[in-house]
Amino acid sequence: MTTTHTQPAPSNNYNPQQLLAFRDELTRVLSHQISLLHEMTALGLVPFHKENHDLMIDDKHLPEMVKLLEGEKHKLQNFDVILAIVGTMKAGKSTTINAIVGKEIMPNRNRPMTAIPTLICHKKGQTEPRITFNNHPINDFLEQVHKYLKLNTKSIDNLQPELQKLCMGVLKGVRFENNSTGAKRVFNVLSHFNDLVRLSEALEMGVEFPFSSYRDIHQLPIIEVEFDYLKNAGPSSGRLMLLDTPGPNEAKQPQLKVMLEEQLRRSSAVVLVLDYTQLKSEAEAEVRDQLSKIPKIDQSRLYTFVNKFDQKNANADDARMTKVLVASDLLAGRIQIDRVYPISAQDAYLANRLSNYMRVYREKPVYVESSWVADFAKKAFGEIDEEEWAEYSEKTIYRRIERLLERSNIKEPVEQVIVSANDNAPYLAICSALVDVDKVFNDIKNVFSINGYFSRQVELNEQDLERIKAAIVQMQQDQKKVNELSKKLTHEFKDSLAKLKKDLNRSAQRIIFDVESQTQRAIAKLSSEMDKNLLDAQQKYREASGLPKILRMFKGNKGEGEEGEVSSKDKRREAAAQLAASEDSRENQLTSKILTVSAQDKDAFFEMMNDVTLSLSVMANDHATQAVQTHLGIMQQGLEEIQEEYRQSFDSIKRKFSNEGIDLKVTLPSHFAMTPRSVNKIEFKQTSVKSEMRTKVIEQSGAWGWVKRAAATPFSADWGTDDVEYELYQVDLVKISGQIAEAIYTRVIKPIISEAEFDVGVKSGSIDEYAVSIQAQVDSLLNELQQAIENEKLPYEEKARRKDKLNQIAKQNFKVEGRIQFIKEAFNI
Repeated sequence: MTTTHTQPAPSNNYNPQQLLAFRDELTRVLSHQISLLHEMTALGLVPFHKENHDLMIDDKHLPEMVKLLEGEKHKLQNFDVILAIVGTMKAGKSTTINAIVGKEIMPNRNRPMTAIPTLICHKKGQTEPRITFNNHPINDFLEQVHKYLKLNTKSIDNLQPELQKLCMGVLKGVRFENNSTGAKRVFNVLSHFNDLVRLSEALEMGVEFPFSSYRDIHQLPIIEVEFDYLKNAGPSSGRLMLLDTPGPNEAKQPQLKVMLEEQLRRSSAVVLVLDYTQLKSEAEAEVRDQLSKIPKIDQSRLYTFVNKFDQKNANADDARMTKVLVASDLLAGRIQIDRVYPISAQDAYLANRLSNYMRVYREKPVYVESSWVADFAKKAFGEIDEEEWAEYSEKTIYRRIERLLERSNIKEPVEQVIVSANDNAPYLAICSALVDVDKVFNDIKNVFSINGYFSRQVELNEQDLERIKAAIVQMQQDQKKVNELSKKLTHEFKDSLAKLKKDLNRSAQRIIFDVESQTQRAIAKLSSEMDKNLLDAQQKYREASGLPKILRMFKGNKGEGEEGEVSSKDKRREAAAQLAASEDSRENQLTSKILTVSAQDKDAFFEMMNDVTLSLSVMANDHATQAVQTHLGIMQQGLEEIQEEYRQSFDSIKRKFSNEGIDLKVTLPSHFAMTPRSVNKIEFKQTSVKSEMRTKVIEQSGAWGWVKRAAATPFSADWGTDDVEYELYQVDLVKISGQIAEAIYTRVIKPIISEAEFDVGVKSGSIDEYAVSIQAQVDSLLNELQQAIENEKLPYEEKARRKDKLNQIAKQNFKVEGRIQFIKEAFNI
């Protein structure tokens, strides 16, 4: 019994020659397995398919097995690594592909555009894109359209303008070449593909677009072009290809839906493109509906690019919260959080395209309204016109290109997904093939193991049959017991999560109390800070108003003359304003939860509140994390128990059948663990503050101030005083306390709750998948066993011939099993 293996992370310890040798051996193994399956058909050993009685090999499944093995052989020839790109409606799937390539390869309209899945292959040095495809099926289709239009010319009048234009071309005998070079020609070919699909639907002529001719990956149109992000990559003996697939809303044709499911299942990895602007919006329900239509993809093979992240506003979710939303809600249980990347494909595409243009032509392009150049200019410089564009130097434009690329956030996902896949293409291609064919080899092994037992002799005695039947009954009972345990554990998970959320919400209530008490402590501490600030202000004012002008002149002060007098007076008035603010701040610091302070005291208070915020955020994070660890620890124990139950159950089944000479192979889903995550600290933001201007008369201190006031006349009444204007700040403590508590809840506790929900969702889903996966295998095994028992009722001669043929095939398959096992162990599959 083994566990299900997911796509491994790149860990290539083999040199190119060794990888080539493994590739050749795996190709030979696949060829031998295909030959054995064909031989089984030729010898009449493949039973007919029966509804509700699923066998591992029958006349329905065997052709599918052969096609899968043939497809993997084809991919291995060039070490093909295929990254499927699938997107929700208007998410920017085509723009994302164009951003990676650095050129506008894929058509980008306001309606679904992918009629036929298309491969975009990185080819070093291929600066101009080149599309190649089998044009015969489409041209045959065009001949049928031509005949229909000649007999039904009036049907053209009801079509949309672009489809009418296409019909005119068809009637003139326009047909497709099997290859075209140049971005514009490639673009036109793909656009015409899409228009032909629309035309076949609009005309209702009873002739379908030839989807079936482009069903397998090796039959798809392929565009070869150098990817911008790989132009400086070293030589690779593999081929990296992006697979542009129909989105959930585009795959309305039954044939397209089947193609999408098959191609996503057989791709090396899948990149899902989402629209950031549709998250948490009225369109979110539609997004969820589209995501529900995407076939289930193993977590180890799925990445998500959240596009249009540049359109977020100041109050919207940041990158981290966007990752949490996608991983714990939209795709709960389907993706790992570190494989979610918020990006701006449009920014990256425009920057890369301009960079490539200037590298090739060694000059900046001409500015034209409503062009991609104008789009770049608006992104990089704001609203500008042709004259302003002409004034910018190439050096300045290159700086803006770099800035726009950095803002697009494209670097990290490109390096971790695109560049990594290209660098490790040979290794990944072999791993991908081994993973994709694993079920086929396991099914074949089980079929020959079961039939091998029954083929040891022509007639089995009643005791042998009864032992097998008893083992089957025991298998059914064990499976029922474990399934009941799975349901119970899923229910317990939901209860535990509810208790966890309740515990964390109690933490949030405690934080509100802690914020208020910590704020009062900060105010008490501020009082002593105010006393110090007041003494400093008094000292500065005394120094600024102490010496008369005549004494300063004798002492040689720089304030000599009219200009010096003005400077001295300004300094004194500035010191007086600071003193007035400090006096009012000390006298009226707290009134009805409003703190009235000077600028200096405000800054001191906010520094204290920043320390409070940091301290409470750490405390909240520690408490929440501890609560999560406690609850998830209980859940993890339950997971381990059910895994152990499954393992023991199937070890028991395997032993029972092994004692009878039947070596069954059952694959358990891979081990899963629950891991709580930490959340970053937060900083206090200065908000809920109002300012007001006040005026005050300040008496100059010291003997000289007294002399000036005593000598004052009606013409010099302000002698010895300063009439000053100063600013005070009113801080709303209630609002600040609420904002701190809300920030800690939103930025600390809520993400931990969300990520805990994510973990629980993943594991609850894993339990369900665990049960479904094993149940499907058990059902198939039971059906195979029951079919073998049923075959024992055949006439003696027919049964003898059948068992003799099975024994011959089984000997050949045994050798194939040994060879595939050797390669799997070499790649840790």
